[in-house]
Amino acid sequence: MCGGRGILNKLHLLLGTKRWKSNRGAVAVEFALVLILLSLILFGTIEFGWAFFTKAIVTNAAREGARLAVTPSADDAAVQARVQSYLDNFFLTGTLTVNSGLSSIPLPPSGDPVTVTVTYKYAPLTGALIASSNWTIVANATMRRE
Repeated sequence: MCGGRGILNKLHLLLGTKRWKSNRGAVAVEFALVLILLSLILFGTIEFGWAFFTKAIVTNAAREGARLAVTPSADDAAVQARVQSYLDNFFLTGTLTVNSGLSSIPLPPSGDPVTVTVTYKYAPLTGALIASSNWTIVANATMRRE
């Protein structure tokens, strides 16, 4: 009785095909290379989405600060606290600078535009893997003083 393996080996030799076991190493190497590429695409997409989300939150924080800045009793400290509170609600605790121009005496008269500028230092989620350094997100909101 002849073993089935011997016949299959002879058949593979006649047809010029390789055996399945000889491709295992090549498949593992190809999978590793593709996995690295797909991981970079995945983490890049996550990083871009988080940066886009952060930009939207910083813009809304500038609007909140501007809404407070146009009231008659507003000052820089109150605007800074409102913007910081808004960002804290979304767990954004980076370096923050708020400029509303309300520190000048006398305060701008009613009807004049007040611009609130929020500068936020964004630290990438993936560190240096995708983004090479920290990014700065700047948002402006302008409203007329009451």
